[in-house]
Amino acid sequence: TIVPGTYYSWTVNGGTILSGQGSESITVQWTEAGDNTINIALTGTNAQPTSHTIVVNPAYNIIINASICEGDTYEENGFSETEQGTHVHEFQTINGCDSIITLNLTVNTNPVIEITETDVTCYGFGNGIVSANVSGGSGSYSYAWSNTSQTTSTITSLEPNRYNVTVTDNATHCTSTASATIEQPDAMRIP
Repeated sequence: TIVPGTYYSWTVNGGTILSGQGSESITVQWTEAGDNTINIALTGTNAQPTSHTIVVNPAYNIIINASICEGDTYEENGFSETEQGTHVHEFQTINGCDSIITLNLTVNTNPVIEITETDVTCYGFGNGIVSANVSGGSGSYSYAWSNTSQTTSTITSLEPNRYNVTVTDNATHCTSTASATIEQPDAMRIP
């Protein structure tokens, strides 16, 4: 009940009074989450001072710095991004507080592979060569080849077969794949 001539003296723990000091209602900007206290002292009446505990649920302002590879998607809290840049997403927490996630997303380039191959020179030989010439990315790469245990950019002493390579950028862990087929000439037939 509002009593004419009553002065309301408010004190707040965990926030700042923005307006309303001396009146029956105040506007508070909460600076701390958790249990906060509002005290009311009335002057000009027989009312007793009162204290109330207010639970202030936190709002979140989260900054995420992340990176992905070309063709990948970054997913977080129900949103997804594929393009480099700063992305700001607003959402409400379970307690209804407005919160903000700022995503600073870097999209790393995948290695670009150019394959060169040299077929075996004679039927039954094992002297084929495949090279993976790589550009883009950090410049430091790892090579994983199929059908051989070699792990360099150029593999040698190859028999006729298909050779797949996965190139991984050692700094960004982005990958690309390519393949080459080593062939051999037909066997010579002596009549």
